[in-house]
Amino acid sequence: MYDKIKKQGHCVIVVAEGAEDGLINQAEKFTKVEKRDGSGNIKLDDIGEALKDKLVSVLKEKYKMSANLKYVDPTYAIRSVPSNSADTIMCAKLA
Repeated sequence: MYDKIKKQGHCVIVVAEGAEDGLINQAEKFTKVEKRDGSGNIKLDDIGEALKDKLVSVLKEKYKMSANLKYVDPTYAIRSVPSNSADTIMCAKLA
């Protein structure tokens, strides 16, 4: 990521909502709160917010670089209504 930012001046990162599930070393997790639902299944924290905070702090501390990071969570926009042509345009722009 750092090399991409230095070269292009920007970077796009896409993260799946279950990105931390199945990590080999659980100590590397960004999210620390572990909740369980009524069946005992793990309810995952919001990886996007945790990753956003971590990326900004790593860029600042390790690389002495300030970051203007935008976090977009399209969950409700995507799941709340049937898709239409405007959604196709938005997805193309985000991609």
